[in-house]
Amino acid sequence: MAKNDKTTKDYSDMTYSEYARCVKANPPIADKRLWRGPVPESAKEIVFKAFRDREDLVDVAFPKDLMAIRLSAFINCKNLRSVSFPKTLKKVESWAFAGTSLAEIRYDGTIEEFNRIKFGDDWCGDCKPVIHCTDGDINHSPNS
Repeated sequence: MAKNDKTTKDYSDMTYSEYARCVKANPPIADKRLWRGPVPESAKEIVFKAFRDREDLVDVAFPKDLMAIRLSAFINCKNLRSVSFPKTLKKVESWAFAGTSLAEIRYDGTIEEFNRIKFGDDWCGDCKPVIHCTDGDINHSPNS
């Protein structure tokens, strides 16, 4: 891929907040189909309002070393329906997924491990996702 090609971009050497700003200004899929992650493998956290108001997000797979999803990171992403959380996730801050259509969370760990994640108030707004863990499902949202 040519670095000076204006229709494509190598995001591997960017910080996650730089990546988020670039993706918002210049979606990587030219035909404007709904974008389906994944987030770059180098991301350790999703920053404050990184993807707010994105209507093109449907499914996001987070990298295996992600530790935190910050305040309002995906707020008002109306079409976001499913996410994959890694076992390393420790914190999901308030309103991170408020205003989404989140119906499913795939978690790469056990129910007991999932229950150790710290969730902020109204982290998901009115959504009530089913959480699929390696040893079974949780049919209620944390902090509900």
